[in-house]
Amino acid sequence: LSLAYGMVRISRSLIVMVDAFCCDVVGAVELHEVSHVWNLTQAVLRKASAETERCLLVLCVILAFSVPLFAVELAVLGARSEDVPALLPGLFVTFGILYALMLAATVSERCARVPAFINAVSFG
Repeated sequence: LSLAYGMVRISRSLIVMVDAFCCDVVGAVELHEVSHVWNLTQAVLRKASAETERCLLVLCVILAFSVPLFAVELAVLGARSEDVPALLPGLFVTFGILYALMLAATVSERCARVPAFINAVSFG
C-alpha cells in the first residue's frame, strides 16, 4: 500500500505541474516561450515516467494476483458477516492500487490535451 501511496503522490505532483503549465500558457505573450517551457515540462514528465514505470508494473502484477485471490478467499470464507473484517485489508490494498493507476492515467490524459489547448489560445 505504501508503494501505491508513493505513486499517488508522484502522479498528483505531475498533474499539478501540467495544470500549472496550462495556467502559465494563458498569460504567455509568445508561442516560442510556451513551446520551450512545454518541451522542458515534457522532459520532466518523461524522466518521471521512466523512473516510475517499474513501480507501476509491480502494482499491476500485485493487482493481477490480488483480485483472483480475493475472489478465492471470498468463496472459501463465504459471505458471512463475521468474516467480512478479514477481507477488508485486501480490499484497501486493491482500491489503493486502482486509485494510483487511475491517477497515472490522468497524467497521460492531461498531457494529451495540452497541444489542443495551446492551439486554442491566441498569442498577441
